[in-house]
Amino acid sequence: MFTQSSLASLMAIWLKTAYWWRYIHFSFPVAIGLAISFNISNNFFLVGFILFAVLYWSVFLTQVPYYPLQKGVCESVTTLLPNQERLKVIDIGSGLGGFCMKFVNLRPGSIVHGIEIAPLPWLISYLRGRVAASPAKFTLGNYHQLDFAEFDIVFAYLSPAVTLDLWQKASKEMRPKTLLVSHEFPIPNIQPTQSFGATKHGKITYVYAMR
Repeated sequence: MFTQSSLASLMAIWLKTAYWWRYIHFSFPVAIGLAISFNISNNFFLVGFILFAVLYWSVFLTQVPYYPLQKGVCESVTTLLPNQERLKVIDIGSGLGGFCMKFVNLRPGSIVHGIEIAPLPWLISYLRGRVAASPAKFTLGNYHQLDFAEFDIVFAYLSPAVTLDLWQKASKEMRPKTLLVSHEFPIPNIQPTQSFGATKHGKITYVYAMR
């Protein structure tokens, strides 16, 4: 089992995959060996597969895993914005809906939407919104379906794999003086208008004013 784990990890290094894959490949044979040893029911793995499928859905295509947003980010973003009431905001990859629900509480009168591609986080955000009677709206879908020209602020907490694609869409569609806000992951080779550290974890939020 250790030999198989080591070989799998070495192949991940040889293929130059992301560094975390070497640990995943190393752990899989060990996990399989333990499962066989403890005679774990197949139903356990089926339930686990279904749970992870609805949580992470098309991560293998989008390369955007679920990242929980830290406290303080939404508050910091709202301090950057003009004091007009009807700002139209979209959170792409809105997860469990925390950013949208917090934003609409901090800036009453704003029109706040979230879009999420994974069914389970979307369902949780939808139910949270209904229970809290929040004016924030949540849609199940892909942000590529949206026209960014409709929004004053586009907020994203995605992954480094898609930031350039995000910028290309934003630069084509967003109106002058609107804001693209990317938490933690900067746009490659694009200088942000400003940036700030919003959490004790030291993660930076990057703000891009469109021209």
